[in-house]
Amino acid sequence: MGRKISFLLICLSGTLLALCSSFSPRQAAAEDRQEAEFRLQREKMVKQKLNPIRDIVSGKKIAVVDDSIVRGTTSKRIVQLLKSAGAKEVYFVSASPPIKHPCIYGIDMSVRKEILASNYEIDEIARYIGADAVVYQSLEDLEKMYHDLPICHACFSGKYPTGISKQLLQEIEQEKLGSNRA
Repeated sequence: MGRKISFLLICLSGTLLALCSSFSPRQAAAEDRQEAEFRLQREKMVKQKLNPIRDIVSGKKIAVVDDSIVRGTTSKRIVQLLKSAGAKEVYFVSASPPIKHPCIYGIDMSVRKEILASNYEIDEIARYIGADAVVYQSLEDLEKMYHDLPICHACFSGKYPTGISKQLLQEIEQEKLGSNRA
């Protein structure tokens, strides 16, 4: 007889997309804010938007599903909130593959040092965000799902559709580092 496993599944995509659209890293850069201040603001917003109900969370194994993990700031805070509310275990599930490469096409993550999966293995990411485990979608499965659509997967694979050179990527990173946005 198999062991029964039960999880409380929490899907955050809509909440976090709304959260990110109301305050983006680009706005922070435009206002010339420091990264530390930005992280504090994101954490404050996460705390204001997400308040777990202790009676529902306490003693449960919880799987949190989010669209991605980039810097880990939001993921870490969510795990802390759930564990503080008494969650027995917290598993963080990313609907995307690990983001390992900068996006230079409009998403404000052009510095590798701020991308967790660029610098750490999956078990190290789980420890950093405080989760019992982190689960990612595979790039192969994502490509199969969208096989009939032209998609950019540069941030997952490092293959840029416009043929960006390593030198240009380094120049973009240096420019960002010099602008106090990193």
